[in-house]
Amino acid sequence: MGALLAGCEASPAGEPPFELGALEIGTAGMDTVLLARWQTATPRADHLTVTFGEESIDIVEPEPVTEHAVPLIGVPPNEEAVVQLFAAGARVAEGTGTTGSLPAWVPAFGWSANAPDQTEGGLTLVSIASGGGERGGALILDGAGRVVWSYPPEDAGIDLMYRVRLSLDGKAVLANLLAPNAAASGPIYRIALADASLDIVGITGGHVDFVEPVPGVYASLGWDIREIDGRRILGDTLVERAADGTERVVWNVWDHFAPDLSVTWPRMYIADDGVEDWSHINGLSYAVGEDAYYATMTFNHGVARIDRSSGSLSWVLSPHESDFALDDPGQLAYPHSAERLPDGGLLVFNRADSGEPGVPAFVSEFALEEAAGVATTRWRYEDPAGVRVAYLGSAQRLAGGNTVISWASAGQLDEVTPEGEVAWRVTASIGEAFGFATRYPGVSW
Repeated sequence: MGALLAGCEASPAGEPPFELGALEIGTAGMDTVLLARWQTATPRADHLTVTFGEESIDIVEPEPVTEHAVPLIGVPPNEEAVVQLFAAGARVAEGTGTTGSLPAWVPAFGWSANAPDQTEGGLTLVSIASGGGERGGALILDGAGRVVWSYPPEDAGIDLMYRVRLSLDGKAVLANLLAPNAAASGPIYRIALADASLDIVGITGGHVDFVEPVPGVYASLGWDIREIDGRRILGDTLVERAADGTERVVWNVWDHFAPDLSVTWPRMYIADDGVEDWSHINGLSYAVGEDAYYATMTFNHGVARIDRSSGSLSWVLSPHESDFALDDPGQLAYPHSAERLPDGGLLVFNRADSGEPGVPAFVSEFALEEAAGVATTRWRYEDPAGVRVAYLGSAQRLAGGNTVISWASAGQLDEVTPEGEVAWRVTASIGEAFGFATRYPGVSW
């Protein structure tokens, strides 16, 4: 641990100087994450520069405070870092600290950057199933594919975390586990970035995917089992949990669709193999500007837009019952993530053959003319080697136009340029799989 006591900070013209407490660099609950602490007499949003080896990262506090505690996410394990503190544009303190080793359960990854000048940088949050699925966890990877944050701190043997997101306040990693049955609680973990302190909230029947649409509110997929002609059939719901713990069902697939009873649906419900898993809704996203959810639906290879406030089904994009005429129906096949793009387009990850021999997984992008009811394919990408994905998978468009793809069960993460060049790739060993992946701009979030 290093510390430097500074007397007075530089202040903008017309403001009196104020005292700065000692800058302390240590850890708190996670040996691999350095924590910078200092105090100021008046609220400030200060700036840190963290240097390790030939690399450096910049961190800007998101809001003015007097008690400062900033996790230095981005410093690799077993690295000494020099931390410089700036206030009002002047360097006022410096300290050093050294990160510890990763927990033994965290696997080693391969990394390559075929076009390093074309990567968009940032940190990637992803879940991992390691040891043949015996251990699960949440990871943050840096631009060189290194694990710079992990949960749990020890080999706790927790189940697979499906989705990993950054909380809207930027202070925690959010991750979900599958509910054991439709009536039980599906836990969402809120894990503090600084020290891995844990809060858990639950959503009834919560499974596979979730999102935080507004701070402290969580939306998750849920289950609804109904009996038809002596058959127990599983449909999906969209459930919100308010900050006070109350729940509301925003949307229910049964209100809009009916299962084809000539088909025997797969029995994938973990609590009862006698239940047919019909709708199998498996991906959820939220478009802030629209106040709308987007859900991917396996049973009709479709994507549904759901109005958050009213719960109404705005439209469905599908090769079957659809509100759009598709130029190529083959561009939707077992979708597992859908993201509304700023220009009104739609980006979809498709498992394609659901892991069976046949067409490999791929990403498709559509231009949507909602008034005309027309959907046109404007981009498609699949790995030249033909990656098959048995479960999960996601695609995310970055601000500069690249796309981050999780090939999930195949143990491969890619950042792909619009021209289809793999600019960045992380690979896991056989027996290890990724969940959904999300890229964030950097340590300032």
